[in-house]
Amino acid sequence: MTSCNCDLAVVGAGLAGTTLLASLRSAGWQGSAMVLEVGRGPGGRASTRLRHDNPHWHLDHGAPVLHLQSGGGGVMADLLQRLEAMGAIGADTSESVCVGLDGLQPLEATSAGFDANGSGWRGCPTMGSVAAALLDLAGDSVIRRFGVRVQTLQASDRGWDLHDQHGQAVVNARMLVLSGNMLVHPRSLAMLGLA
Repeated sequence: MTSCNCDLAVVGAGLAGTTLLASLRSAGWQGSAMVLEVGRGPGGRASTRLRHDNPHWHLDHGAPVLHLQSGGGGVMADLLQRLEAMGAIGADTSESVCVGLDGLQPLEATSAGFDANGSGWRGCPTMGSVAAALLDLAGDSVIRRFGVRVQTLQASDRGWDLHDQHGQAVVNARMLVLSGNMLVHPRSLAMLGLA
C-alpha cells in the first residue's frame, strides 16, 4: 500500500463517516478525501454479514432501523430522498419492539416518509447498503481503503500522518475526522496516546 496526500481523511466508513462525506459533496465541497475502514467494506456498526456460498443469506448486525428526527428539510432530507430514489432505503413499516426491564414492549409504527416527529428507514436490501450508497453519493473521487486499521496518527506541519497496523504510512491529510464511536474505543485511545 502506498501513502498519499489528501485534504480530508475520515477514519470509519460507518453511517457517520459516509454521511459526512456525502453531505460535504452535496454541499459542493470539492477537496480530495480518503476514507479508511478496518472492515471489509462500508457499514461499521450497521454492516451486514454475507455468505459467499448462499447469496440469499445475510445478517444485519448493529442498527436494524434508522430512526431520524429533523425539521424535515436541509441536507439530511436531501440525502434521504436521494437514498430512497437509489433504492438504498425504504420506509420501515414493520412491527418493532424494544426490550426493557419490563420485557418486550411494542413501539409505535412509523409512517412512511420524513417528518418532524422522526421516521424509520431500513436499508435495501440490507443495512450495510445504506453506508455503501452514501459512499457512492460522495463520489468516485473519494479514495476507499478497507481492511486498514489506523494504528497511529501524528500531527505534523503538513497536517495529520496516519500509519496502519504494520507501521506503514497510509495518508497525510490536512484535516482528520474520527467518526462514530472512534473517540471512546480503547484502540482509538491508544492511538491517541491516551490509554
